Amino acid sequence: MSITQLMALTGVSASGGVSYGAGTGGNNSDTATIDGQLYQFREFTSSGTFTVTTAGTFDVLLVGGGGEAGGRISGGGGGGAVMLTSTTHNGSGVTLATGTYSITVGAGGTTSGVNNAAGNNGGSTTAFGITATGGGGGGSYYESPQSEGRDGANGGGGGAFVSTAVSGGSGTAPTFPAGITGNVYAGYNGGSSQWGGNISTGGGAGAAADGTDAADATAGNGGDGVQITDFEQNDYYYGGGGAGVYYSGQSIDTGGKGGGAGSGDTNGRNTAGNGSGTNGGANTGGGGAGTFSNADADNGGAGGSGIVVIRYAI
Repeated sequence: MSITQLMALTGVSASGGVSYGAGTGGNNSDTATIDGQLYQFREFTSSGTFTVTTAGTFDVLLVGGGGEAGGRISGGGGGGAVMLTSTTHNGSGVTLATGTYSITVGAGGTTSGVNNAAGNNGGSTTAFGITATGGGGGGSYYESPQSEGRDGANGGGGGAFVSTAVSGGSGTAPTFPAGITGNVYAGYNGGSSQWGGNISTGGGAGAAADGTDAADATAGNGGDGVQITDFEQNDYYYGGGGAGVYYSGQSIDTGGKGGGAGSGDTNGRNTAGNGSGTNGGANTGGGGAGTFSNADADNGGAGGSGIVVIRYAI
């Protein structure tokens, strides 16, 4: 028996001597070679269970749900937190015993961003004791506190308020539980709105950058999401902030990479389109884009749902 065959039988990968486990579950399952190592992926685009059939180490990516933009002349939603245990073969993933584990994928914020209501925050994504919190909802129109961007993993952008500017929401990064290490991408603030003859709203913060403040006749941009490289088959953007709007000109500004936008980067999972109230892409954790409509019933863009990706060497 070769050393490679022996390592496979005992759950030890050929990459750096890491003792990878194995398991089943997820909505999608695929394999890919990254940095010369063949990996099995278990991707959860909705909640479910992961069954560990061989105990060992697993590399894990979690993305919280994106925040919803507010309703009527609204700020962009903030992107969900992005948490990554490892991108290299260094054994810094999660060590799991055999058994079944619950996976919860956070929903994007939705349903609140109508009339004069601030958008809802995105839901939290949880797995193996790790919680990636959702992005903050964007502010709405006319009265405080609904016009202020909501706090979240990354803050929502400030909405319109009669005769004055209002602030975006604050971002607070989640942390890994004791015994697990990795990178956390969150903690950025939403942009503020502007009132000065024209109404402009703030961009939602992304997982890699603050949302920008609005200026007179210029809406705030959504903050960029983080591009995760050398982990999956593609280098996706996650957790982008939603765009703000310039009301008098009835235009929408640029969303962060991975967030809802009038004109965003279309790399990877970002499904940004054109027009008011564009949703964050499904399973991106992107924030929804603001709407410039003066109609009470018009929604801001919904946040994109989160995702969990588990990989192990084979």
